[in-house]
Amino acid sequence: MISRLEDDGSVAAEFALVTPLLIALTLLIAGSGSLANTKLCVNDAAHQAARAASLSRETQTATSEGRSVAEASLAAAGAHCRSVQVDVAAADLRPGGAVSATVSCTIDLPGMAFLGIAVAHTITATSTSVVDRYRGTGAP
Repeated sequence: MISRLEDDGSVAAEFALVTPLLIALTLLIAGSGSLANTKLCVNDAAHQAARAASLSRETQTATSEGRSVAEASLAAAGAHCRSVQVDVAAADLRPGGAVSATVSCTIDLPGMAFLGIAVAHTITATSTSVVDRYRGTGAP
């Protein structure tokens, strides 16, 4: 008869060795998904900010509209930004001109410090929107 005493405990040892790798892989996948989702949200916020700014008639209004729309877009999308920076370039705010918005969002990646990856990451997106060439000037 063959003795199985040599294999006792081998499954527990293998499990103990593989478990940290599986946890690290799970954290990496979750962090990557969070990063990709936030990138999509920031791209959308930049697009919406540029469009809102291009609909304004004055540079100061375009800047404030772009900022408020970008922040509202990120909040509605559920992006958990530690800090948000919105820059609206509306110097060319005239029919046929272009307005651009740059949105930066700094996020924390939970659990990524365990893997030796930077815990905070800044995502930046820029979008440009053309001011409608045929819009009215607002004067009667």
